[in-house]
Amino acid sequence: MKPHWQNIEPSPYALLLKSDEWREKRNHIVNRDENKCQKCNNESYINNSELDLYMSFQTTISAKKGNFILLRGEDERFVRKIDCTTESFKSTFQKGINFCFLNNSKYLIAVFQLDLCNTNKKKNSAFLEELLKIENFTMKGHRSDQLSKTLSKYQNLFKWPHTKYLNVHHKFYQKGNMPWEYEDEAFVTLCGACHQKTHEEETIYLYNENGKKIILTPCDRCDGTGEKPEYHYVQNGICFKCRGSRFIEELI
Repeated sequence: MKPHWQNIEPSPYALLLKSDEWREKRNHIVNRDENKCQKCNNESYINNSELDLYMSFQTTISAKKGNFILLRGEDERFVRKIDCTTESFKSTFQKGINFCFLNNSKYLIAVFQLDLCNTNKKKNSAFLEELLKIENFTMKGHRSDQLSKTLSKYQNLFKWPHTKYLNVHHKFYQKGNMPWEYEDEAFVTLCGACHQKTHEEETIYLYNENGKKIILTPCDRCDGTGEKPEYHYVQNGICFKCRGSRFIEELI
């Protein structure tokens, strides 16, 4: 007999979020927002104590299957080779310093990049000097509260060429609209933590065909996000209670 979680079917709305149309719209909004949460500016990646932080310079090797980024761990061994031939990575690793955020399984979830050729060379130098003063920090990578504070302090120098688990939040819903059938202004890019907080602190409305406001009730298991990223290995992290629909009420 199959485990009960293998029998969970996504809701009709959740299936629409798997469509090419939504994927295209989502990517457009995330690119517009420069791969950053518009509330915390990706502070959640820097301050999340569950993440390991590695730093690598532009280090690539040639291989039959293409170029790879090599990430070094504290024990000096290569922890992971990241395939840079895929479309999403072609423009990710450029000349500069890349801070690569990995989870406990060494899975890459974000890249935080300092361009050494940008116009803020004075601030770049100040950042690198401060970085090297951090106790026990070496260029192979080290995580500490002090390092997190330093990264936050100089965050305006960085770009975020790659992030995973960023959410595109609907500010409101219109009955009958497909998830992608909204103007760009109706969307905002949020990290998982800020997305959850938004649903806890703000009222999200559904407008019916007559323009009447209906207060939406977020799922109390996933807090209106439709997923549990920490369980991505089970049904891609879909919330079992709302089956990915995010709210108790029907959205379409």
